[in-house]
Amino acid sequence: MVAPLQALGTLINWNVLMIYTGNLILAELFIYSRVPAVIADSIGLRSRNAGIAIVALLVITGLISALGSSK
Repeated sequence: MVAPLQALGTLINWNVLMIYTGNLILAELFIYSRVPAVIADSIGLRSRNAGIAIVALLVITGLISALGSSK
């Protein structure tokens, strides 16, 4: 029989839990800084219409995702 505290320490993968927590904190700080809103506003002002602005945001999001995962 496994004690509850021992099970808590061995059955939970704390590394994965801390990675999720760190990502949550970084995302909250990024949103709190209002950087995404400034980027979206500047792209929206430079585009001819809303469709082009959406496509530009999607391209930038794809580039950020590709560059962030290219380790």
